[in-house]
Amino acid sequence: MQHAEQRVANASLCKVTQKFSHSKRIHRSDEFERILKSKAITNRWVALHSSKNEVGLDRLGVIVGKRVASKAVTRNRIKRVIRETFRLSLAESGNAIDIIIRVKRPLISSENQEFRLALSRLLINARLANQ
Repeated sequence: MQHAEQRVANASLCKVTQKFSHSKRIHRSDEFERILKSKAITNRWVALHSSKNEVGLDRLGVIVGKRVASKAVTRNRIKRVIRETFRLSLAESGNAIDIIIRVKRPLISSENQEFRLALSRLLINARLANQ
């Protein structure tokens, strides 16, 4: 019984530390417009727009249109993959940036790992470009 309680406690701690918090998301349309005016870094799947911010946190906005994935389930899965890659790729540093990722084409399950690696590289390039 003690082991089960310990697993539950550990699981609850992991969820708190690994959650993609609300404060790290871009919500307002004027912020989206400001960031989308910047030049995009692209790869086969996405276009990444970035800009420095005054908030002090790295923040993310994701755009997945119906042309890319007609079903909401698919769009939401793509967003989850992007948020998780963002969370794991960007370590907090002194310069905070806003990033908007606009998905250009559908993500096939077999390309998932390749997509994550390519997105990680783009995120690092965006960080270097905004120093």
